[in-house]
Amino acid sequence: MLKRWGFDYAKTGETEKRQYRKVAWDAVETLVQDHGLADIETIYGTKFIAFHRVDLHNGMRGLAEHEGVDIKLGHDVDDLDVEACTLCFKDRTKIHTDLIIIADGIKSPFVHKITGHPIKHSPTGRSVFRTLIPIRKLMADSAIRPLYEDEPSGFVNSSMSPAGVFIVTYPCRNDTLMNFAMFHKTLPSHNRRDSAFDWNAGADLEDAKRLVEDWHPAWKALTAMADGLKVYSVAHRPEIDKMHNGKTIIVGDAAHPMMPTHAQGGSMAIEDAAALEVLLADLKPDGDFRKRLELWEQLRLPRCATTQILSNAMFYESGLKKTELVRRYYQGPLFNLAAESWSEPIREFFYAYDIAAEAEKALRYKDLEGGIPEGGVRYFYGVDWDNE
Repeated sequence: MLKRWGFDYAKTGETEKRQYRKVAWDAVETLVQDHGLADIETIYGTKFIAFHRVDLHNGMRGLAEHEGVDIKLGHDVDDLDVEACTLCFKDRTKIHTDLIIIADGIKSPFVHKITGHPIKHSPTGRSVFRTLIPIRKLMADSAIRPLYEDEPSGFVNSSMSPAGVFIVTYPCRNDTLMNFAMFHKTLPSHNRRDSAFDWNAGADLEDAKRLVEDWHPAWKALTAMADGLKVYSVAHRPEIDKMHNGKTIIVGDAAHPMMPTHAQGGSMAIEDAAALEVLLADLKPDGDFRKRLELWEQLRLPRCATTQILSNAMFYESGLKKTELVRRYYQGPLFNLAAESWSEPIREFFYAYDIAAEAEKALRYKDLEGGIPEGGVRYFYGVDWDNE
């Protein structure tokens, strides 16, 4: 979709990921190495790319402003009316519009406006230390260098220590910065009301260093370089069964927050927007706007809920349990939901899906009572609906 929108990958600091490696926490010993990422473009049509979050935001903002979008910052919304399509701001001003899109993340206070009842997020007992480290600095350190030397760009993660700590690293911004994330049990100091679920809460590097005291020197040296460390608590929120109400829809983490297990949070938000683009593109001023939003929800809810369930697998007992949860949103053919997290069925589910093509199919049913019939679009991989 980024390519379809004219997003400039090179200008935005793309880094192509060509492998995944898991290295022992107590030794510089590769336990798992998968070069499958290098084949992603051949199989699915585009490369496996990571961006610095800020670079991705700036690139997409540039595209929006080029299209004439007027972005206003610092206008806090106090309330909204989903039927009248009215936004009420904290400065007591109001505006009326044609469509409201709620996109304010997992802590959104407006989810109940869509669902009709409160949906709360809760702590998982896990937190993440995070920062960015210049790669030239890492490679200049003889203790750290063996983790990355003579290897193509990709994900280099530690195994999980007996204390439940593991580290995730991957380069971004043209392979100049290393993203560093340390997952761990939430420390008492991270439960403060002012910092819980705060993406930008500051952290004490000494806390992180204590968590890897008995680790291999390479991982200890890497952690010691994590200047400017921040910490956030990983939250969980159950799936919602509605994504639209009146003339209002909810997208991204506000609609379907998920664990970072599969790195699909941002991807699902982009798909949400892409589907909306296609489904509203030919709508006339006197067209049935609500019916299009219902069509959008029909298209997005099964896929988003399934992605959320797969990503939140730590909360589910088995593949059977995951299947039961998915069946709340979708009754058609399913792939093996108990498959390992990086197995072919999981890759197919995420990467073989063409949201623009499926949204075009959904438009065929814009005038059909009840919207999309079963089998009308492809929510998942592996079923060629057009040839059945």
